[in-house]
Parts: sequence; structure tokens; C-alpha cells
Amino acid sequence: MRRRNLILLGAPVGAVAGFSVWLAAGGASADADRLAPLQQQATRLRPPPPHSDAALVTDITDLLATPIFALTTGVGAVKESALRLDGVSISRRRTAALLSIDGQPAEWWSVGDSRDGFTLQQVRASRVSLETPLGVREVVLGVSAGAPPADPGAAPPAVVDQPPPGFRAPPPPASAPRVQR
Repeated sequence: MRRRNLILLGAPVGAVAGFSVWLAAGGASADADRLAPLQQQATRLRPPPPHSDAALVTDITDLLATPIFALTTGVGAVKESALRLDGVSISRRRTAALLSIDGQPAEWWSVGDSRDGFTLQQVRASRVSLETPLGVREVVLGVSAGAPPADPGAAPPAVVDQPPPGFRAPPPPASAPRVQR
């Protein structure tokens, strides 16, 4: 019985206590005084001007014309470039890499530099990371990575179907007939 009386008295006692604290804090005037400057600032705000439909249509057509993935074959294909890391400079003031693309003279690149569709992302002691049209590639110091520049007059290499040097074929099974040579 006592428990039920306490539960029934809890709601009115809590409401009276909350109301008295609210009145002690200033009541309704305290909230209005604090919100008045904010309301004045909000009335001075203007919505941004609407975008023109012509600019939106241009953006959409640019997006539709640009492929999502780089094409590696066919018309408009992106060729894989030969990358060579010739040097690295890591100091307090500068982090840079000496890079050559497709056999061109090497140039110094700082982290974040972008040229010819390549962006230098990271420079470490003996390797760099580059963002290329075909994805992220790592290039090791002194090693050429990627396709070498093609010679326009050179014939494609002939494909020979032979086992590599030093390869020995396994012996024939014991039940197989012997081949006469």
C-alpha cells in the first residue's frame, strides 16, 4: 500500500519541483531574452540564389560524357605509361621525387603535384606512390615500371611456344608404351 502511495505522489511532486526550478531560473522571460538576438540573426539570413538550369544541364552532360573507368582497349583507350624513379629528396623542408614519364627528361615532383594525369601521393626512402588514370602504382627507385615507350617502326615480338630453358619434362608413366626415336 505504501509503495502505491509513493508512486501516485511521485508525478505531482516531480511536476511541482520542476516548475519551481523553472521559475527560479527566470521562467519564460529567460528563454525569450536569450532567443531574441538569434531570432534577429535568422531573419537577416537569405536563402542562396537558385542554380540556373543551364549550368545544371551542362554539369550532367559532362558527367555522362566522362567514363567511370579508364578504357584500356579500343577507341579512346588510355595507354599505360612507363614510369621511372631516378631520385628521392626527403628533408625537413621538402619531400620530392625525380620522376620520368615515357622516357622524357626527369623532373622534380613534390607530394600532391599533378602532371599529365599523374598525381604524386607519397614519397618514401626508395619508392613512391602515384595516382594514375589506371589506378595507384608504386615505383621503386631505379626500376622502370609500366609499359616501355613503343617504337612505331618496330615489329611486335614473335611468340614462341617452347618450355623455358632448364625445364625438364616429367618421365612418362610406367604403363605407357615406349616411343622409338
